Amino acid sequence: MAEGKWVMEDGTRFTTEELEEKLISGSQEAAEALRGTLFSLARFYEADGRHDQSDHAWNRAMELVEDPEEKAGLLLGRGCDCEKRRDFETAAGCYAKGLPLEPTNSKVNYYLHNNLGFCLLQDGDYERAEVYCRSAIRIAPGRHNAHKNLGLSLQGQGEYEGAARSLLEAAELRREAGRALRHLRMLADEYPEVVACVPGVSEALKDL
Repeated sequence: MAEGKWVMEDGTRFTTEELEEKLISGSQEAAEALRGTLFSLARFYEADGRHDQSDHAWNRAMELVEDPEEKAGLLLGRGCDCEKRRDFETAAGCYAKGLPLEPTNSKVNYYLHNNLGFCLLQDGDYERAEVYCRSAIRIAPGRHNAHKNLGLSLQGQGEYEGAARSLLEAAELRREAGRALRHLRMLADEYPEVVACVPGVSEALKDL
């Protein structure tokens, strides 16, 4: 060190402030590169069916993510990956971790609630599923998914009229999807009285 400056091996001189800024910048770039590599590994392992290794790489990468909004989006995506392999417990954990981050992106916020409700349905936890589905509907009432899942949660609790109304709402919001109508048909076949109680059900079922 000479004249209050740091001298590098190549002879380059830096003040203390300049060297500190350079080192911080270098560490940030290294962290970003490592994060990118770990996420790439996670995707590779996931596609190759090595789920434990994928989870490990993904969790390490997430430790390097600081922005809450970004974290929420990544947790949503990871939950969807886990759903594809039918690991609903891990998927639910991802969505549950994303909710306290309170993402401002309404689509991310909606799907965190809706998808958590869906995962709880798979475990037969209908009452908790209802809570998250209703929250999703408050966020985006025009999306059909949560109405469908709400219908299934109500059906699981024996509230068949409410289930029919929610499934009908989902079907009317997105008729081309068809899944809500199929659930409504099965509900009406098992409980024909629903058709008489809820206006519009019989007309909707003609589309099947």
